[in-house]
Amino acid sequence: MIEIDYKNLLTQHKPNHYVSSRANLIANTVINEMHIQYNYGLAPFLGLKGSINNHTAVRVWVQRQLDMQAYEISDDEIVSQLKRMLADLCALENLSVL
Repeated sequence: MIEIDYKNLLTQHKPNHYVSSRANLIANTVINEMHIQYNYGLAPFLGLKGSINNHTAVRVWVQRQLDMQAYEISDDEIVSQLKRMLADLCALENLSVL
């Protein structure tokens, strides 16, 4: 009989807008330091579907960036990188959510 490790299986499955506590802390720092407004409109530019507010969009985007990371760097370095990426994206798209 095959045994299924349900705990491991559930940890591998992440809902669409899953955000870890680390990603949430990093995103909160980015949101606060960049003065990102709560409004709507940023999600599509971050590659997210649906109508979600800017703060949630940034949190999900940060989680996705962390998931794609191949190596470990400090949270301060990540915040700096993400702020640059977000500022470049907003300048490129002429967004005024900051």
